[in-house]
Amino acid sequence: MKVQCRITKTHPVILHAPGGGPTEPLKGSHPKHQTQHPTWQTLLKHWQKSPAPEPGPDLSRELTVITWNTSQNKSILELSLEKLGVPCKVLGRGHRNWSNSLKLEIAIKFLTTVNTPYVLALDAYDVLVIDHPVKALEHFRQSSATLRAKMKPEQAAVISKVTA
Repeated sequence: MKVQCRITKTHPVILHAPGGGPTEPLKGSHPKHQTQHPTWQTLLKHWQKSPAPEPGPDLSRELTVITWNTSQNKSILELSLEKLGVPCKVLGRGHRNWSNSLKLEIAIKFLTTVNTPYVLALDAYDVLVIDHPVKALEHFRQSSATLRAKMKPEQAAVISKVTA
């Protein structure tokens, strides 16, 4: 499946329909997507029917993909990465009393174990990866964007800076 942005004429690798929560992954992330994001349902249907693109290169030494999902059910993100053959580390699986404020705490602890130079953190139920993440990584490397993060577990700040 290929999507084109009407404004930039580019082809995104990752699609995001913010605001979802876990329900039925292949039918949509959240009921409000049906009204706030009417295109989301159409995109999901097309994605579900589309064949997987050609496998990309092994990114295991370059990129770690993470998400958060407390459910035992696979999310849209997990299913889309699985279709692409891209591993994803799911944080928070089985966690009780979840709050989104735990995302940062859990991620900071996990990041101390990561051995790759890049980490891609994506929401589980409202993000769809439609092409191999190597394209997003290549775009990031070619851009002037930088990400600076303090990874000590006792620090609760992640600071991003985009330079032009």
